[in-house]
Amino acid sequence: MALAITSSTSISRFEASRDQTAKAVGSTRSHSTIVNYSRRQYSVKPLNAESKRNDSIVPLAATMVAPEVAEKVEAEDYEKLAKELQNASPLEIMDKALEKFGNDIAIAFSGAEDVALIEYAHLTGRPFRVFSLDTGRLNPETYKFFDTVEKNS
Repeated sequence: MALAITSSTSISRFEASRDQTAKAVGSTRSHSTIVNYSRRQYSVKPLNAESKRNDSIVPLAATMVAPEVAEKVEAEDYEKLAKELQNASPLEIMDKALEKFGNDIAIAFSGAEDVALIEYAHLTGRPFRVFSLDTGRLNPETYKFFDTVEKNS
């Protein structure tokens, strides 16, 4: 449940003056004002986070504007694919992976041990993506190495 918290400060002003019947000290009339800022009020109310739109209209509008697109889903026999690639070279395996999945896959690069994967991907001639998780604690040499690999791929 979401809550809305509001805060407000009320300012109280009290004006006090001497009674007119009281003796005046010389010709000066005493007049003082006290301002109290200490009254702070908090209000906590539950929020209604439900949508106020009519959801029955939205799907109808979406189906009226967008044409139906039938997705072709092929069931992949990964056991058969594994048998086909059992004696394949790393380059052939990389080529098959990039052919089959394209931009749906990426190579995680964390340093020297992953250079071989990037080289195989490069040798296929297919486009590929590489990412590295930068924790902000990497050595400057690591960044230089990343740059070198990127320039040579």
